[in-house]
Amino acid sequence: MLLRAFASVALLALGGSAAVVDLHPKNFDDLTSDGSTWFLDFYAPWCGHCKRLNPILDEVAPLVAPEMRIGKIDATQHKSLAKKFDVHGYPSLRYIHNGEMLDYDAGRTKMALVAFAKRLAGPIVRTVETKEQIVELEALSDGVYVVLVSLNGVRPSEEVLSAFESVAKAFETRTSFGLVAAPELVNLDAQSADASALVLGVAESGEKLRMAPASALEDGESMTSWLGKNLHRRVQHLTPSNYREAMKSGKIFLIFAYDGADEDTSAAAHQAMLSASRSATDEVLERILFCIVEGARFSKYMRRLGARTEPFPMLFAIAQAEGDAIYHMPDDSEDQRFEASDAAILDFANGILDGRVPIYKQSLFKKAYLWLLHHWNKDKQLKLAVTVTLSMVGIALVFLFFREEGPTPGQGGREEEQDVGEDSKDD
Repeated sequence: MLLRAFASVALLALGGSAAVVDLHPKNFDDLTSDGSTWFLDFYAPWCGHCKRLNPILDEVAPLVAPEMRIGKIDATQHKSLAKKFDVHGYPSLRYIHNGEMLDYDAGRTKMALVAFAKRLAGPIVRTVETKEQIVELEALSDGVYVVLVSLNGVRPSEEVLSAFESVAKAFETRTSFGLVAAPELVNLDAQSADASALVLGVAESGEKLRMAPASALEDGESMTSWLGKNLHRRVQHLTPSNYREAMKSGKIFLIFAYDGADEDTSAAAHQAMLSASRSATDEVLERILFCIVEGARFSKYMRRLGARTEPFPMLFAIAQAEGDAIYHMPDDSEDQRFEASDAAILDFANGILDGRVPIYKQSLFKKAYLWLLHHWNKDKQLKLAVTVTLSMVGIALVFLFFREEGPTPGQGGREEEQDVGEDSKDD
C-alpha cells in the first residue's frame, strides 16, 4: 500500500497525470489498480503504425487528464506483460475502466481519442433536451452518434432503456449515445417514423437521421445487429487504420479513389459520393457503404486489397461476402479516368447489385491471400488450422527429402556419412 502511494506521488510530481507514462512490470499494477481510467498502448519500437501513433498520444495525454491517463508498454522488452494480456500484434490498444481491461478498436485520431476519454468520464447514455446538448453529444463522437428519439412525449420502457444502455456499453469505444426528447433536435421528420413512439437512429451533422426499422427495438441483440451495419458516416473516409473497423458493417465497399495531391479532386470525390448516397434507395444503402480514399497515398494498401492503383480518380468496389470480389469501373479500361458524378456512381452501385457489372478478374492465389488477410486476426481456429497444415506439409517435405537423399538398402550408412563430411569440409 505504501509502495502504491509512493508511486502515485512520484507520478504526479513528474507531471505524469498530463503526460504519457512508461509502464513496466515493476510499476504496472501499482499505477493501474488505483481506480483511474487508463488508455494503454502495447507497442514495438520498430512498428510503423506505433511510431505514427506516438505523437498523437503525446498530444492527447494533457487534453484528457485527469479523466484518463495514457500509458505505453514496450511489448518487446516487457514480454511478461504482453503474455499476461495476450498481446500478439502492434499496436495493441486497451483501456482500463471501472477496474476492467477491454480492447480499444475504434479511431486513433486525436479527435477520436479525446472524445472517447470524455465519454468514459460521463454517463453511458446522456439525456438530450436542447440544441446545446445535441452539440455536446456530437462533440463526444467521432462524427456520428446514436440516438433513441421519443415521439409525442412517449418515454421508453424500462426494458427498452436497459437494452439501449447495454448496447451503449458495447459500443462505448466508437461513439456516444443519447435519449432525445424531440425529433427536430436530430433532423427527424416525425411523419416518416411510421407513427412509432420511439425511433432508433444514427445521427450525423448536416444529414437526416438514418432510422432503424421498428424491429430493431425488440431487444438489445436487434439493436446491436442494426448498429453493427449502420454505425458509420454517410461517406466513410477509409484509411489503413480504420478499414477493419469499417468491415464490421458487412457491406460492399464502394470506393472512390482520388489523387490526394489534388484538393479539388478530393472535394469533388466527397461531394459526388455524398450526393449519390443521398439519392440512393434503401436497398442500396442496406448493402453498400460509400467510401473515399486517397489513392496516391495508399496505393500500396490498395494493391493488397487487389485493386488497380492507377489512373486516379478511380471507382471500384470490394464485396467481402463474395470472397472479397473486386469490381472496377470502367470495366477493363485501365487507361481511362472515371468522371465523378452521382449518376455514374449510382449506376455502378446498382450494376453490382443486379449483376450487370462483372467481377474484376483475379487469380485463385490472390483470392486466397485476400481472404486470409481479412480473416486472419479474427479467427483463432483459422490460425491454428493453417499453422498445423503448414507444419504437417513442412514435416512431410523434410521426410521425403531425407528419404530420397539417405542411404539406399544394401549400402552402408558410414560411407554416405563420410561423403557428407567431406562435402562439408570442401564448403
